[in-house]
Amino acid sequence: MDGQFVLGLLQNIALLVASGVVFDYYWKKGESNLSWVKQIQIGLLLSIIGIILMLTPWKLGEGLVFDGRSILLSVSGLFFGLIPTCVIMLVTALYRLSMGGDGSLMGVMVILTAGTIGILWGKYRPHWQEPGRRYIELIFMGFIVHIAMLGCTAFVPEHVRYTTFRTILLPTLLIYPLGSFLFGFFMLHRLQHWKTKDIIKASEERFRSFYENAPIAYHSLDINGIIIEVNQSWLDMLGYSREEMMGHWIGDFLPIKQQSGWNDIFNKLLVKGRVDNTDVTFLHKSGTEVMTAAFARVAHDPKGDFLQTHSVIYNITERKKATQSIVKLHERLTLAARAARFGVWDWDISTGLVEWDETMYDIYDIQKEEFSGDYRSWLSFIHPLDSKLINETIQQALKGEKELDTEFRIIAKDGTERLIRAIGQVTNDSAGYAVRMTGINFDLTQRRLDKERLRDALQQLEVIAANIPNVLWKADINDDGRLTNTYISPVVDEFLKLSPNTINNDWDMFFNYILPEYLKIVAEQLKRAIDNTGQTFSIEYEVQRDDGSKAWFLSSGRTHRTGNTLRLYGFTTDITERKKAEQKIEKNEKLLRSYIEGAPDAIFITDYEGKDLQFNQSAVKLTGYHSRELKHISLKKLIDPVGDSVADVFYKKVNTTGSNNAELFVYCKDGRKTPIILSAVKIDDNKIIAFAKDITTIKQTQDELIEAKEKAEESDSVKSAFLATMSHELRTPLNAIIGFSSLMEGEENQSVILENARIINRSGEHLLAIIESIFEIALLQSGKSKYNPTQFKAADLIRELNSMATIEKVTRGKELLRIIANEDSINSNVIIKTDQSRLRQLLSNFINNAIKYTPEGSVEFGFKQTEAALTFFVKDTGIGIPPDKIGVIFEQFRQVDDSYTRIYGGVGLGLSICSEIARILGGSITLETQEGKGSNFMFTLPDVVTLKPEAHSVSKDQKKPVHRFEGKTILLVDDLDDNLYLLDFILSAAGANVLKATSGKAAIEMAGTYKNIDIVLMDIKMPEMDGYTATDEIHRIRPGLPVIAQTAFAMPGDREKALEKGCVAYLPKPIKKNELLELLQQLFSKTG
Repeated sequence: MDGQFVLGLLQNIALLVASGVVFDYYWKKGESNLSWVKQIQIGLLLSIIGIILMLTPWKLGEGLVFDGRSILLSVSGLFFGLIPTCVIMLVTALYRLSMGGDGSLMGVMVILTAGTIGILWGKYRPHWQEPGRRYIELIFMGFIVHIAMLGCTAFVPEHVRYTTFRTILLPTLLIYPLGSFLFGFFMLHRLQHWKTKDIIKASEERFRSFYENAPIAYHSLDINGIIIEVNQSWLDMLGYSREEMMGHWIGDFLPIKQQSGWNDIFNKLLVKGRVDNTDVTFLHKSGTEVMTAAFARVAHDPKGDFLQTHSVIYNITERKKATQSIVKLHERLTLAARAARFGVWDWDISTGLVEWDETMYDIYDIQKEEFSGDYRSWLSFIHPLDSKLINETIQQALKGEKELDTEFRIIAKDGTERLIRAIGQVTNDSAGYAVRMTGINFDLTQRRLDKERLRDALQQLEVIAANIPNVLWKADINDDGRLTNTYISPVVDEFLKLSPNTINNDWDMFFNYILPEYLKIVAEQLKRAIDNTGQTFSIEYEVQRDDGSKAWFLSSGRTHRTGNTLRLYGFTTDITERKKAEQKIEKNEKLLRSYIEGAPDAIFITDYEGKDLQFNQSAVKLTGYHSRELKHISLKKLIDPVGDSVADVFYKKVNTTGSNNAELFVYCKDGRKTPIILSAVKIDDNKIIAFAKDITTIKQTQDELIEAKEKAEESDSVKSAFLATMSHELRTPLNAIIGFSSLMEGEENQSVILENARIINRSGEHLLAIIESIFEIALLQSGKSKYNPTQFKAADLIRELNSMATIEKVTRGKELLRIIANEDSINSNVIIKTDQSRLRQLLSNFINNAIKYTPEGSVEFGFKQTEAALTFFVKDTGIGIPPDKIGVIFEQFRQVDDSYTRIYGGVGLGLSICSEIARILGGSITLETQEGKGSNFMFTLPDVVTLKPEAHSVSKDQKKPVHRFEGKTILLVDDLDDNLYLLDFILSAAGANVLKATSGKAAIEMAGTYKNIDIVLMDIKMPEMDGYTATDEIHRIRPGLPVIAQTAFAMPGDREKALEKGCVAYLPKPIKKNELLELLQQLFSKTG
């Protein structure tokens, strides 16, 4: 055995140790609970170690090698089990065969033998790991394996068999078993290591489970009192989650008042290392206090330094409460015993000693030294006539024949007798013999006297009850709530108009007389009284008396508990007359309240400070405050918010004279000052009632009367000027019409006739314009004028107005006056949408006025655009307007000069009409003027500018229509021949066939006779039958025949009335030729 052998052996041992590492990593416990795949993996890994062992063998000769594979295989079979060991045997056997040589067969047999022995040893010797035999088992197995290995030399060729056997004998019997022992010992150590770790781990898990699930709260703190560990019972006790507590100072969960005390406890724990049964109060998450008993220890590390604290906490809240309750109960019992004056005694029968409490000495009226403390001494205090009987009773109680509950007499020091009641309880030993008696004594002397007095008092009470005008009653209430042991004084029969002794203490009979609607109320009140012992109650209810009349009763009483008895007692009074008076007062109060609430004027009831305010709904309406707000405001503040003594003066007079009236202001919530007449009357020493009448309307009426008076005075002169103006303006054209008409009679010169006709026509147009202006202002102010917006170019309107202004200038003979249409306006492409006709009328009035009042100079007009708004202007260099007349000119029939000597004519309606049109169009008129230098009238229309023209438009090249009515028959109806002549002349010239009727009846006959009539022109105002009636009759004869109303009625609403009456159109007189022909053309184009 050379050094190479030893070195190889050491290498083999190292590789065997490596297999132990494989065991640590894969197998750990050596249990066969791994999957077969995992076991094969382990076998392959161990096979690699076996092959490595075979790479460093001890070579005995060519093909004869020895290594540690027998050790590996046997120990693997013992620790790793069947599958891994079979894998090792297979792989290493194949590898050994691949090596060849004389010893290859022996090597394979050693591999199979060693692995098999290891497997069988582990399976059939399961107790080999027991502490007393495991090492012997390892040595024994090592010898068996390697003796078998010596036996395997039989498979070596014969020429080397003996040499081989002799050479390996000693190592095989000494070194290889030792190697098997050492490797087995190493593996056994690893196995025990893992088993120990598993045991520790299981122990830790059991401890952790016990710790977490223990019914006792536990926590651990660091040296600063920070929570580092808690169990579930601790969390459940205080209601927090683990996250809410970990890392927090324990003092955060204590009441603030106990945090300093906790610091003392914690410091004591750190110094002494322990605290036991220390009371600590914690705060539950809900805020309630949790009382605990704490037991704590300090844990140290191996060096003796502080590690952490361990505390066990017991929740003693209920125990504390129970202890407190017991203490309170003991105190109450002691107080009760003293208050009830019962003494407690205890008799030890075996010793004969009797113990008394303090009250016993008071009951027996003796000092402590007078009582020797034994049974005989006690008997000596009992009345001689009672002592024998009481002794017999006690003896019977000791034998168990009866309970001790008896009464007896004693004689006090002053010679008086006292009545005592004794109650006792016997305690027996295990054999049934009496060893102790405990009991109490009552002094019944005073109770007996009280009972006698009570009996006398009851007798007196019965006499009183029979003679007072109230019903006295009492009853005991049993556990079922029924009334027993009842008493009702006999007066009840008189109350119910019954014969004497009818009720006779019968509550059920009494309840029968209570009206059904009140029975439930009475029952509920009685139940409430029973539930609230000691509280007084009162019940009002109505009864039906025996004679059929009804009465009101008031029952008052209370419940009282005497021992186990609940007693109800009280009295009943007939309150019928009082109830009637109350109902009458209530009715009057409701009536008065309804008068106050329904009063149109505000009513306040208050004290002299203006406080304690009561008020009606009219007061709320007057002040504007909500009723909740008003009741917190004093009346003084309402009439005198700044405190300038107005209220004090008013109240002072009420107090001294009993009443006051004054015209004041009430200051409303919205800041308004409302004028009122405040009338106040003193109703008692500290109350007044005040009536506040809102005189806003009266004040406004007074102001309006004053204004009307001033206007009336002013209008006298205005009226005279207006009448003079109207007279002048109407007579002037009439004078021309009448004058030139008379000149035309007998005149043969055609040119003179034509000139006169033109003058007459112009004067007629002027007269018509005056009348139309009057009608126009009436129509606009009535609100019946319609707004008809259309889309048009503003420049076109300016051009049209320019043409009109030029004609007007010439007509007025002012050829030198310059008419200027603003160039920017004429060239503008702006398109607007509004009522073109009304806008033209407004601007025409401005321009006509400008021409009229501008003797020389210029009149300029146009418009300026600002975003979507358009401002039209008419600027002149005329006479201007005085400042004091600017507001007058927009009034009806008013002009700057209303005098008889005025230069300029007109009725003063033009600007009034403009003002109304501006309102309809939604615009506004502004004026800049200076007397003697001219005026600038501006009219602004907001939001009228549009970007695009509407699709429909009328061609400028449209030809003027020609009106011809050949083949058409028209019936004219009018009671005036001149009107018929005019219409006949116009229509005949247009080719129409004309029929004429001078009354409604004639028109009806002609409509029925001439079936070829195409249309009727009907005058409305005619004698005998008006035009509307005639139209109805014609429509009965000729349904669908068109009728045109033509009338001198031209007031607002006349057009609508005509259409409602069945007319298809309306023509106001005087009728204009073109309007008539255009209307007929439109109607004929529709009807054919």
